[in-house]
Amino acid sequence: MKSASRHGYSMLEVMVAAFIFALAIIPIYRILAQQSAQEVEAAKLSLAKSILSSVKEEILSRPFKEVMDGVSGGKLEGQPYPFSLTKLIEAQKEHRDFELEVLATPKMDNKALEMKAVVTYTGLNGVTKTEELPFLHVLQDY
Repeated sequence: MKSASRHGYSMLEVMVAAFIFALAIIPIYRILAQQSAQEVEAAKLSLAKSILSSVKEEILSRPFKEVMDGVSGGKLEGQPYPFSLTKLIEAQKEHRDFELEVLATPKMDNKALEMKAVVTYTGLNGVTKTEELPFLHVLQDY
């Protein structure tokens, strides 16, 4: 009597194997997705800090009177920071959620400006995040 040899797998065996594979792959997928989101978050934070640093350097390189003349209502108007603005526009194209604002308050009889550059962006889970960089711009003759 010949024994019948089996070639292949039953539908039940295939379904059990697929179920076990799904149970194993789902946690791995979640970890990879979370890690990817954290990488984007880190890139946005780095970009925000880079923009703030660039704005500070550009403003401090301008003559005090020019910057002081641009202050209106507690904000620096006219954006005298074209390189930083270019970086911001590039960030907007990539992430679509960066905003930059430069606040300025005259101090010491208009001989110094207390300034704060603020970048706002969307972080993980849609939370709005803000990075700030305070600095002073002082009249050189003072």
